[in-house]
Amino acid sequence: MTKNIQQRLDTVIARVNKKLVQQEQLIPKKTDKGILVGDVLIESLGSIKNIYHGDRLVFADVSLNKVAVKVANLMAIDHIRYQQKIDQLIMMDSKFGSALAEYQMFKGRLAKAHLEQDQFRIDMYLARLGYVKSSAEYWKKQALSLAG
Repeated sequence: MTKNIQQRLDTVIARVNKKLVQQEQLIPKKTDKGILVGDVLIESLGSIKNIYHGDRLVFADVSLNKVAVKVANLMAIDHIRYQQKIDQLIMMDSKFGSALAEYQMFKGRLAKAHLEQDQFRIDMYLARLGYVKSSAEYWKKQALSLAG
């Protein structure tokens, strides 16, 4: 009886794992080093993440959590088969991260221009802030859409 229950449980687990792989998802495991998805580790360093395949750093400074998790899943399932999608996700995340860094830079410059009461620079930095904010929102939306 116990052997029969174990066989049925193994069958259910195999079916669930197969379904998860078809949905491009694996069950993540929390470790002392980070989140392990298959043999891919997501290491969190504050707001950025590094992705390791085995002991090798594959992607550094990933900004969006959903992108990091999706990339880790795709790499763990079949990094060769999903290489194009992985590259697209990383490119979109990188563009988002760059726009976010520019936003922070212009925000600091705007504060300085306010202190100096330099209206020309205030106007210029406000325009730049609007542009990079829109850019960051666009790339974030694209990346999250692809990460599904």
